[in-house]
Amino acid sequence: MEQHTVRFAKVLSLILATWILTSCYLPETMTSAGCTPDNVLDCLVELQEGSASETEGETVDDVEWPLPSTEFLETFDPAAPFPLDPVVMTGRLDNGLTWYIAPNDDPPDRARIALAVGVGSLHEDDDQLGVAHFLEHMLFNGTENFTQEEMRRFFEANGMTMGPHVNAGTSFERTTYYLDIDTSNQELMDNAFVILGDWAMRGLLEQEEIDKEKGVVEEEWRLATENASGRIQKRIFEVVLAGSRYADRDVIGDMDIINGLTSETVRRFYEDWYRPDLMTVVVTGSVNPEWVEARIREQFGAMRMPQDARPSPESAIMPMEGMTVAPFSDPEFPFVSAQVFQLVETEPFETLGDARRRFVESLAQAMLNERLDRISREPDSAFQYAGLSSGELGIGGVSLASLYVQLAEDKALLGFEAALTNLRQAMEHGFTDGELHRAKLNLLEAYASDFEALETRRNRQIQGGILSLVQYGDPFSGIAFEYDLAKHYIPTITLADVDAYIANALDVNRSLILWVGPDKDDFQLPDEAAVLAAVEAVGDMAIAAYEDDSLAAGTALMDVLPEPVAWVTESYDERTDVTVLTWANGATALLKPTDLTENEVLLDLSSPGGLSLIEDADYFAAQLVTTTANESGAGPFDYDDLEQLLAGQTVRVWTSLGGLSEGYGASADTDDIETLFQLMYLSVLHPRFDEDAFQNAVDDQRVYLENLHLDPLYHLIELIDRVLYDNSTRERFMQVEDLDAIEFADAVSIHEARFGTLDNPVVVMAGDFELEAAKRLLNTYIGSLPTGEEEAWTDRTVDTRQGPYMESIRHGIASQVFVYQVHVDRDLEEFSDADLAAVGALSKILDSRYTDELREQMGGTYGVSASVSARNRPGPSGSFSVFFGTNEEDFEAMRDASKAIMNDILDAGVTQEEVDAAKAQLTRDLENRQTRNWYWIGELEREFLYGDRDLALVDRRQEYIDAITAEHISAMAALLLKPNGLVELMQLPEASEE
Repeated sequence: MEQHTVRFAKVLSLILATWILTSCYLPETMTSAGCTPDNVLDCLVELQEGSASETEGETVDDVEWPLPSTEFLETFDPAAPFPLDPVVMTGRLDNGLTWYIAPNDDPPDRARIALAVGVGSLHEDDDQLGVAHFLEHMLFNGTENFTQEEMRRFFEANGMTMGPHVNAGTSFERTTYYLDIDTSNQELMDNAFVILGDWAMRGLLEQEEIDKEKGVVEEEWRLATENASGRIQKRIFEVVLAGSRYADRDVIGDMDIINGLTSETVRRFYEDWYRPDLMTVVVTGSVNPEWVEARIREQFGAMRMPQDARPSPESAIMPMEGMTVAPFSDPEFPFVSAQVFQLVETEPFETLGDARRRFVESLAQAMLNERLDRISREPDSAFQYAGLSSGELGIGGVSLASLYVQLAEDKALLGFEAALTNLRQAMEHGFTDGELHRAKLNLLEAYASDFEALETRRNRQIQGGILSLVQYGDPFSGIAFEYDLAKHYIPTITLADVDAYIANALDVNRSLILWVGPDKDDFQLPDEAAVLAAVEAVGDMAIAAYEDDSLAAGTALMDVLPEPVAWVTESYDERTDVTVLTWANGATALLKPTDLTENEVLLDLSSPGGLSLIEDADYFAAQLVTTTANESGAGPFDYDDLEQLLAGQTVRVWTSLGGLSEGYGASADTDDIETLFQLMYLSVLHPRFDEDAFQNAVDDQRVYLENLHLDPLYHLIELIDRVLYDNSTRERFMQVEDLDAIEFADAVSIHEARFGTLDNPVVVMAGDFELEAAKRLLNTYIGSLPTGEEEAWTDRTVDTRQGPYMESIRHGIASQVFVYQVHVDRDLEEFSDADLAAVGALSKILDSRYTDELREQMGGTYGVSASVSARNRPGPSGSFSVFFGTNEEDFEAMRDASKAIMNDILDAGVTQEEVDAAKAQLTRDLENRQTRNWYWIGELEREFLYGDRDLALVDRRQEYIDAITAEHISAMAALLLKPNGLVELMQLPEASEE
C-alpha cells in the first residue's frame, strides 16, 4: 500500500527501540454479512442504510457514507489478489531481472530511478561482516565507466547532490541505490542507466580505493555505535534477535574485518549476490516507458546468472513465549522509556479478503492512541507520550505489537502502570459509538485527501510504494483503488469488530518489556520484580469503562459569522500570478492559486515584531507561548473539543512566534478552506491560553532539560554558546533554573503582548483554491479584523566573539572528536540579491571541496558540513562554518586541511567547472522548491513583511543564479572566509585524558 501501510521503517530504532510507522493496510471481506461479488453493491447499501445488526454491541452510524465506484463494485472479489496500480508497467528480463516503470509528471521533467538488490548483511559469510554495506560505498568509488571523481563531478555538473539526488542504503536483506534526475537532459538520462548498470555489475573494487574507504566506514561506525543510542540498540538486538542469523549480521559490520578487507573478499560478495534474479529496476517520472525499457534491456540484458548460484540464507525470528523484562541503561542516555514488545507470526496479507482486519486495527489503534494522547496532555500526567502500534517487522517472518511509553524519571513506574491501565480498560470494555464514528470519519478523510491529490503524486511516493511491493510484498494498488476499498469496508466496521481486535491486540504475558534510561547515581530503572508487580497490579484492578465526552450533535465552530468588509485595493502581478488585496484595517493578502499539489491549501498570517520585541528577562517564558497556545484550543473550544469538532476534516491552524514576526500558520484540504478561516479567526480574536496546557508544556520541557547534560554533544553546544555568544540569554540553552523561574502570568502577558492585536498583518495563501471564493472568505475573516497598533521588529543581534581563538573540552566515553570552526562578521554592508546568489554558489563549492578532501581523500570523516551564508535582516551579517566528526589520530590534520581549503579558494579562486556545477545545483534546488506551495508562502511573506514589497524580485531568483561569475564568488569569499580569524571549538573524549 502507498500512503497507508503498516511497516517498520527501521528495526528497533536508535533511541525509541523501534520506529513504528503506522497507518493502515487495506481490508478483509464482507462474506460474514452475506455479501458476494454478485450482490456486493446491494449488500453494501443495505449495510450502510442501517440493517439491524445481529452481533451484540454493533452500531450503525446515521451517516451517508461515500460509496465505492461502480467499476470497483462490479469487479470486486474478496478472494482476488491485490491488483497493481494501473499506472505501473512491469516485466522481467530473460535473466530474471524485474523492472517497473510508472510515468508521472509531478514534478515535471524529473524522474527517480532505483536499483533494488535483494541482498544485505544477512548474505555475508563469516569473513565478510560489513561487506554488504562496504560494497555499497565502493560502487561510488569507481566503475568501468566512471572513476570516483568523474562520477561525483558528473552528478554535480548536472545539479545533483549526494543525499537528495544520489543516495543508497543497506539493511539486513536489501540494498537500494537511488538517482533523482532531470529528464529534459538527454545526456544525463543516458548516463543514469549506464551508472545503474555499472553499480549492478561493473564496479572496479580496487584495493587502493578500498583502503581509502576503510576510514570513512570506520567513522560511520563510530557515529552509529559510539554513543548511547548505538550501545543500547546493540544490546536490544542481542535480546530480540537472539538465536537468529540477524543477531550476528549487524549492517555496519565488524571493524576488524573491515580494516583488513581485501579486494578479493569484497568481489566475492559482489559476484555471488549482485545477480539479475535478485535485482529490480524501478523508474518513476516524466519518462517514455518504451525508451526506459529499452535502456534497461540494453544495460542489463547481457547480465548473466553465476553458475551454481547460491540460495539466499533464511533465518526466522522466534515469536515470544512468556514475559521477559529487559532494562538497558547508559550513562549518556537522557530519556526514560518503556516498551511492551510482542513478536508474533505474520498473518497472510495476500487477497482483498485479508484486508478488512487492517482497517479494524487502524481504527482501534487510533481510538486508543487518542485516549492516551488526551491523558498525556493533562496536568501532572503520569506519562509524556504513549501509543499502541503494530506491523510487520520486515525481517524474519514476524510482526510486532508494541505499547511505547515516554516517561519522566520521578513517575517512571507510575506512568508505565497508567499506560497499561488504559490499554486494559480498552481491552476489557472496548470503545464508544462516538469514538468509532470520529475514527471512521478521520480514516476515510485521510484516503479521500490522498485521492483528491492523485494527479499530483510525487515520484518519491510512487517509487516508495513500488519498492515496498518489491522488498516487503506490500500491495501497491494505487490511491483510487485504496480509496474504493476504504469506502467499501470502513462504513461496515462495528464496535464489535474493533473491540474484538483490541481485546487481543497485545498479550503482555508473551512479551518483552524493554526499559531504557540513564545510568546515574540518583536514578535507577525499575527492576524486574517491580515491573512484574506493576503488571500484576494492573491485571488485578477493577477498571471502569471509558466515558466519552462527546460534543452535542450539530455543534458549529462559529454560530455567528462576522460581517464581511470589502478590500479597498486590488492589484495583479502577471509574472508571479499573484493577486494583492488590501483592507482599511491595514491587512494585506497575497493570493497565488496553483496546481502544484492538488487538494492542498497553505496560509500564513504574520505581523512584524516577534521575539525581537521580547526583553531578555522574558525570553525563556516566550519559548513556552506557542506550545501552550497550540494545545489550548480556540474560542469556546479546548483542544479535545476541536479534535472532535474537526473529525473528518483536514485542517490545521497553529501559532508561531519567530525572531522578527508572530502569527498563525494553517493548512487544509480544498473543501475545508472556510473551516480553516473560521479556526484562524477564533484563534486571532478569541484565543485560548490555558494554565493546564502551560503546565503540561513546563513538565515536558523539564523532562527534556533535566538530563540534557548527559548527552556529550550538549557540552559542545554549551561551549559554543559560552565562547561565541558569552552565554547570552538569546542564544544559550534554557536551564532547569530558567524554567523554574517562569510563571504562568509571565506567559500570559507575553501572549497578550504579541498576539492580543496583530498590526498590519500580511496574509499569504497558496495552493488549490478558487480565487473569487478566497476573496469572499478574506473579506469575511480578514477584512473584519480590528485594526492593531503599528509595530516594527528591532535588531536584537548578539555580539559574536572574533577569532583567532581555539578551545577544546573533553567529554564523553566514546572515541569521538567533533570539530567546529566558525567565523561570524556583523560589520558588513547590505548584500544585494546578486551577492546572495553568489554566496549560495560559494557554499556549494565549499561543501564539495570539503567532502572531497576530508572524506574522499583523507578518509577521516563520514560526513562534513561546510557552508557560508549571508543575510540582511535584522542587520547585514555573514558567516562561515564547518563541522565534522573524526578521531583523535586525525583531527589535527583535518583542522589544518580545513584551513588549507579556505586559503586555496582565497589565493587561487574557483574554477569555471565549479561555478557551472554550483549554478546547476542552485538551479535544480530552485526548480524543486518552486514546485511546492510552501516555497511561495515563504517568498511572498518575506518580500511583503520584511522587504520592499516588490513582487518582481520574487521572480528573479533564476536571473541572479544565471549571472553568477567566478569573480563574484571570489569577492564574496574574500569578504566571508577568514581562515586566520576562525573560532575553533573541539570536543575530545574524556577517556583519553591524561
